[in-house]
Amino acid sequence: WFHRPATTAPAVAYNLEVSPPDGESLYQDAASGIQAISPDGRTLAFIAGSKGARHIWLRPLDSPVARALAGTELADGIFWSPDGRHLGFMAGNKLHRIDLATGAVKEICDGGSSLRGASWNAAGAILFGKVGGPLQRVPADGGTPVPASALGKTESNQMFPQFLPDGKQFLYW
Repeated sequence: WFHRPATTAPAVAYNLEVSPPDGESLYQDAASGIQAISPDGRTLAFIAGSKGARHIWLRPLDSPVARALAGTELADGIFWSPDGRHLGFMAGNKLHRIDLATGAVKEICDGGSSLRGASWNAAGAILFGKVGGPLQRVPADGGTPVPASALGKTESNQMFPQFLPDGKQFLYW
């Protein structure tokens, strides 16, 4: 019995093509990201629309069926909460979040114009970038954004932040 090999879970590989739902087109003009994989790697969030309206869609990677998320009209960038229970998104000049279990949408803050990317850490902070300024930090529950950094001498923007695994340090473009 002590020579029995250890059991391991089989690796799951996905080989798939993601097409928009019938009558929809993938949104390609978003300045802040049009797709994002959930933290557990099982669900794809993407932006698609038709006739001037667009929504965030969720598609489990083990299913060919996607569903639109009500309340995400005019989404222009998406990002996941670390626990995968919420999606953050930009619409207009505001940051929002949607609870995936209830569908409740909450405005997080007014981000100003030209939002460019966001990242959410396990401590409940969201970093976001915008044209013409430093990164901003806001609580995921909402509040007033505050600078998270200062522009360097040669920088005119800080955009597309990404928290590193420790949730404290981050990269940006």
